[in-house]
Amino acid sequence: MKFGVLGPVRAGGGQEVPALTPMVRSLLAVLLVEAGRPVSEARLTEALWGGSPPQTSKAALQNHVLGLRRALGVDEAARVRRTYDGYLIEVEAGELDLREFEQLSGEGSEDLVAGRWQAAADALTGALALWRGDPLADALPATRDAVDVGRIHEARLQTVEQLARARLELGHYDRVIGEIEPLLREHPWREAMHGQLMHALHGAGRQAEALTVYQRLRTGLVTELGVEPSAGLADLHRRILAGDPALIRTITPAGATQGPSRVIGAPDAGQSGHSRESGESDHTAHTAQGSGADSAHGADHRRPQNPDPRAADAANPVTPANAVIPRQLPAKISHFTGRTAALAVLEEFLAAAGEGDQPLIALVGTAGVGKTALAVHWAHRIAYRYPDGCLYVNLRGFDPSQEPVTPEQAIRGFLQALGLPRQELPALFADQVGRYRSLAAERRLLIVLDNARDAEQVRELLPGNPACLTLVTSRDRLTGLVAVDGARPLRLDTLPADEAFDLLARRLGGRHAAEEPDAIREIAELCARLPLALNIAAARIATNPHLPIEMFVQELREAGATLRTLDAGDRAASVRTVFSWSYRQLGGPAARLFRLLGVHPGPDLGLSVCSALTARPRAATLATLEELTGLHLLDQHAPGRYVQHDLLRVFAGELGQAVDGRDASRDAELLTLDHYLHSAFAAERLLQPARPPIALAPPHAGSAPLDFADLAEALRWYDAEYPVLLAAARRAGAVPDPHAWQLPWSMVTYLDRAGLWHDLTETLTGSLAALRRIGDIPNLVAAHMCLAQVLGHRLNEAEAAETHFQAALDLDRETDDATTEVRVMANLMTLRGRQGRWAESVVFGLRALKLLREKGETTVLLPTVLNKVGWSHVHLGRYEEALACSTEALELFRETGFRIGQADALDTLGLARHRLGDTAGAVACYEAAEAVFIEVGERFLLAETLMRLGDVHLTDHAEAAAREVWTRSLAILSDIGHPTAEQVEERLRSLDR
Repeated sequence: MKFGVLGPVRAGGGQEVPALTPMVRSLLAVLLVEAGRPVSEARLTEALWGGSPPQTSKAALQNHVLGLRRALGVDEAARVRRTYDGYLIEVEAGELDLREFEQLSGEGSEDLVAGRWQAAADALTGALALWRGDPLADALPATRDAVDVGRIHEARLQTVEQLARARLELGHYDRVIGEIEPLLREHPWREAMHGQLMHALHGAGRQAEALTVYQRLRTGLVTELGVEPSAGLADLHRRILAGDPALIRTITPAGATQGPSRVIGAPDAGQSGHSRESGESDHTAHTAQGSGADSAHGADHRRPQNPDPRAADAANPVTPANAVIPRQLPAKISHFTGRTAALAVLEEFLAAAGEGDQPLIALVGTAGVGKTALAVHWAHRIAYRYPDGCLYVNLRGFDPSQEPVTPEQAIRGFLQALGLPRQELPALFADQVGRYRSLAAERRLLIVLDNARDAEQVRELLPGNPACLTLVTSRDRLTGLVAVDGARPLRLDTLPADEAFDLLARRLGGRHAAEEPDAIREIAELCARLPLALNIAAARIATNPHLPIEMFVQELREAGATLRTLDAGDRAASVRTVFSWSYRQLGGPAARLFRLLGVHPGPDLGLSVCSALTARPRAATLATLEELTGLHLLDQHAPGRYVQHDLLRVFAGELGQAVDGRDASRDAELLTLDHYLHSAFAAERLLQPARPPIALAPPHAGSAPLDFADLAEALRWYDAEYPVLLAAARRAGAVPDPHAWQLPWSMVTYLDRAGLWHDLTETLTGSLAALRRIGDIPNLVAAHMCLAQVLGHRLNEAEAAETHFQAALDLDRETDDATTEVRVMANLMTLRGRQGRWAESVVFGLRALKLLREKGETTVLLPTVLNKVGWSHVHLGRYEEALACSTEALELFRETGFRIGQADALDTLGLARHRLGDTAGAVACYEAAEAVFIEVGERFLLAETLMRLGDVHLTDHAEAAAREVWTRSLAILSDIGHPTAEQVEERLRSLDR
């Protein structure tokens, strides 16, 4: 079976399907664009009928699904399946042109990153060949709007740009000119394409025409948009004027392959990452009472965290080489209406920014007035003017349940979005700000800082580049940002009466607007013309489209009369009136869940915790969640993930206290914390089974913690829930609650392996405070040790690490446990090695060994320390001592059956034998280590072993063998985004000199 959406909608043997009605064809189109993923009934209804669904839309949708199944035939009908809240269609690999396009364009992107220009050109040409015309050409207009055809068009344009880059590298200038020129007539402001056309014309010997392209674009940008071309394009213009020979490529014959180039997210030259040659903490001791970071291989056993290569605009010659192009804006708001005057003012502000001024706009106003909606809507409208990407962060400045996002957290998120690997994040905040502004200085970015608490929260997030636009939203007036930083303020008030009417009319359908305009106007006034309240009211009315709006008006009047006796302020009363009115339409289970959501820590939630809170099966809970989302009291922002406006969360919390009582609310909060704690604990046991567990109290009755089938399932859960776990730990830290340290304990291994070391530092710091309040000395010692290891081995903050090691030692004297001293000595040995102080490293190691032997230690801690001492001896040139230590360590690891330790010892032995000139012995050790690393799935340490194995082959003049293992090493390091990749790339380049 073949399906197509890159042109007219097709199914079957590649033919159009005229037998399908327009509605069924459009239904098929929506399902195909989301192939394999559920599409909710609400979204399908919107895609088929827009804002005016018929009263019988649910039954009509079911009939259209039945018609689609009939058209596909008996053998294929089962592809269209019912899900918990909608439908999906299943397609196999190679059956859908959109998926084939995405796969081929992704392969082409990866080839570009690796410098395989001809392979990239072949893959990208194949991807573009799948297009037959305008996507979903024969679908209904509402359908094309709902699936965002513009996004699919954008993917094609990015692929064209990537193909142009590959051809520029191959020297195929005429082909680039022929393909880019027609597209620029349709997309006159696309700077990447202009840069590629300039490059191609220059390469083809048409320098004057290349310069004309730039002048024509500059004139248009200045005249129509009031902006200059980006700094990168201006630089290309200067290089063409100067006749830079580096812009010219020799034409490459078809099929030729170029060597690897720098990977996305790799560090700048000279910034080598941490490896075992610098004392990397993969030798950190695996101990009896440690953290997940306190293992023999620690964070180096983390999962890949590299950015998707398809996120990079690899074809853009006006941005830094291989720059990642962030696309962080939230989804477009389908029902956005009005704000005509505000949109015009925003455009005026942008046009009025003087040369050299940093465009900075402060969009302020009361809660629920639609600041975020306007910011996101306008950002999508102008995103094409910022070819280097869009950054977005919700700063949670007024969130009732959790702390605002700190500038440090926001900066780290932006740096990673811009392609900086986590391993390269500077430790100090001032250095992070400097790195962020350096990256922004090379780009034209659109930055949206949403829901800011005050000027101080956003000041360090300003890019300092006049080519970037920063848009801030806040309930605060941000007077400091206006006075000090030159922000242009725009105060957003409630909607004008006509725009409030239009919003409701669009949501409720044209029939209501024509038949009951006065009722719609009164609804708008009862909602104080606040967009949040208007949308909730529209959702409530839409659940009963056959009833007259006047009936809802009467209900809303009565609800408002009650609340106004309790609440001061007309606007606040209006919002609470709408909330209360919609809440009273909920069934018992949905109303109870809504109240319980007031105790959830945020920022979002999934099905499992809702099921625990309601004590109902998952299927019934899904129906409850659908009821809440249908009334706009909850939003599903991702499949299976729900968010709630902070005003609604406050209202839910107040209701919970009033209806259920303070004790019941606290009981629900403890149930929520227990659900997350025991689920995280189960996941941690899968991630690090050798780690000695802590003792937990039995879970709260009804908390329904999750059991995970395997490690992959646990990791998927962590990926979705770790922001919630961090928020839950902060919530628990507000009172003397064991959750405040047990939740951080249960997150250590995941956060460590994921490279989320700043989050790990924050949560461990919170656990220290909780443990001090509780007076739990043994676990306080363990927390100090864990925090010290993160600071010292991951963040390179040796001084801070030693402070916590000393605190652990001081506390340990109260417990009379010599194990802590051994672990401190072992960790100080690693820290000294990282600093290149190998003699001191050996001293600490020998002290640790002495203590271990005195204790009669038989765990993996003894051979781990032995091997670390051997590693230090290698770097001091004491190769025989190194062989003795690591050989003994290898035997002890074999006795305990600890496979990672065996491979680690073999790797040390390989390096020692190489330094002694025994290349055959070194190869044997490295290949044995390689086999074990492959067996246990340890990718990073495997990559480092392969790097050193290649060094041995080069010593033996076996260049082909060296190239083979270095290529394998580079593939792994590039995949996980580790800076050591730069060292391997340099080795490969040396073979070609």
